[in-house]
Amino acid sequence: MKATRTSQRPEPRPCKYLSARVSLLALAALALAAALLNGCGGSGGGPTLSPTPGPGSGATPNSTPGATPRPAADEVVFQSDRDGDFDIYVMNGDGTGQTRLTNNAALDVEPAFSRDGRRIAFASDRDGNNEIYMMNADGSGQQRLTRNASDDNEPTFSPDGRSIAYSSIRDGNSDIYRLDIATRREQRLTTGEAFENQPVFAPDGSVIFVSNARDRLQLFRVQTDGSPPVQLTDSPGNQFEPAISRDGRRLAFVSDRDGNFEIYSANADGSGQRRLTNNTAPDADPAFSPDGRRLVFASGRAGNFDVFVLDLQSMAAPVRITTSRATERLPDVR
Repeated sequence: MKATRTSQRPEPRPCKYLSARVSLLALAALALAAALLNGCGGSGGGPTLSPTPGPGSGATPNSTPGATPRPAADEVVFQSDRDGDFDIYVMNGDGTGQTRLTNNAALDVEPAFSRDGRRIAFASDRDGNNEIYMMNADGSGQQRLTRNASDDNEPTFSPDGRSIAYSSIRDGNSDIYRLDIATRREQRLTTGEAFENQPVFAPDGSVIFVSNARDRLQLFRVQTDGSPPVQLTDSPGNQFEPAISRDGRRLAFVSDRDGNFEIYSANADGSGQRRLTNNTAPDADPAFSPDGRRLVFASGRAGNFDVFVLDLQSMAAPVRITTSRATERLPDVR
């Protein structure tokens, strides 16, 4: 999250990047999510996530955390500031083989795999303001997709890989847009006065996103045919950072309803909500494994933000798969 731009996820992202993504979080309600997800000393005006000190913070950036319930066949992409600024890294599902994919003085953040795992979309300010970029899964072929004076952030691939949804403040407040990758044609999906961000494509081609249209942050769904959004949650507190399983049946998201940032799950229509994590430190950035059996997320429970894996079947204690002193955030899985 950047210089005077903003971002909208729970706690740690650089202040500079925070400003970049969360211009929309100039709003008090969204400032909560920005502070939570960007970790920038409370610059967003809402509560700041302060990771609770814990053991294990002295490991080297590429140390192997050990056994994990995730198969090594899965790969995890994430952002890290271990080398001085935020860049994008990839690793095996057990935390081994950590490899840097981007390397420049800019901030490269918010990575997202395409459904086939061949491409990664991300946001970067390398050309002056936050824009959407795309690269091959090995870091080659980096190209800019959006060109706008305002910040574009939070890319997510459509199920067929032909388009990308993202948030942008180009029309005065944050809205959700869709970009056709081949034609570069852009479509605005939300047009209300609320601040809307954190889009994620569902398998049916609809887009799940976060809005403060009801005074709190809640989850909504919008189709790409111009029909009005449908509200999915109306829960206490704020609900944000949605993720959806590959089969489209389950949602994961972050909520502060119990006084701390925890991860919850729900059915795709918002029903059947249940708490998945329970820790005094903030948990954020959920992403389902391709088979839906595990959840990868970021947590401050080890003293700084690292990537963890939760087995959704056994519900055993989450396994930490990054162990650096850096901030590791926003994992996605292929």
